[in-house]
This record gives sequence, structure tokens and C-alpha cells, in this order.
Amino acid sequence: MTTKSVKEFCQLSVGCRTMMVSATNAMNLTARSYFKVIKIARTIADLAGEKDILTSHLAEALQYRPKESEF
Repeated sequence: MTTKSVKEFCQLSVGCRTMMVSATNAMNLTARSYFKVIKIARTIADLAGEKDILTSHLAEALQYRPKESEF
């Protein structure tokens, strides 16, 4: 899925966008990582049968990111 496709098919609510901005700053996510997290959250939402990505889906996707200390 391209970045353009992510923006089209993985619309985020205001709360989700705020959460992603905070996570990007706190976890030093790159643009590539940012979009990977959104794609994972979309998959989690699909598996849960949800039409929209919820903050709980983003939180779960973010927990799968490796910690900086693991590098």
C-alpha cells in the first residue's frame, strides 16, 4: 500500500491523529514508521470488524514497535 493509498483508505479521526503526533514525538518515529503503524492499525481494525481505525487499534499497533533500547 502506497502512502497515497494509506491517506485514502486509512482515514484517522482527530483523536487518532493527536495520538499519532504524540507517539511520533515520544517514540521518534520516522515518516516510514508512521505509515507502517497506521497500516498495522488498519489491519487490526479489519480483524476486529471495525469500519474505522480507533485509538485502541493505534495503541495496539504502537506496542508492536521495537523499543529504542532493543537496537
